[in-house]
Amino acid sequence: MSNPPSSIHKENSFPSSGIGRRDFRHGGDWLIFASWSLTLEAIGFEFIALSSTLSYRLFQVSRYQGKE
Repeated sequence: MSNPPSSIHKENSFPSSGIGRRDFRHGGDWLIFASWSLTLEAIGFEFIALSSTLSYRLFQVSRYQGKE
């Protein structure tokens, strides 16, 4: 039981170098995760838009060639 209070006291005595840095690193991990998920989402939407545009253009080209 004497171990946890000493670790808590150690963290509380250095709030700027201990808790603050660890919280910032945790926030950085969360930011990296959020940016990664947003990037993957954007890539997914981009892929859907690109594939739909390509299929629409192919449809237009085939329809145009069919008229001639």
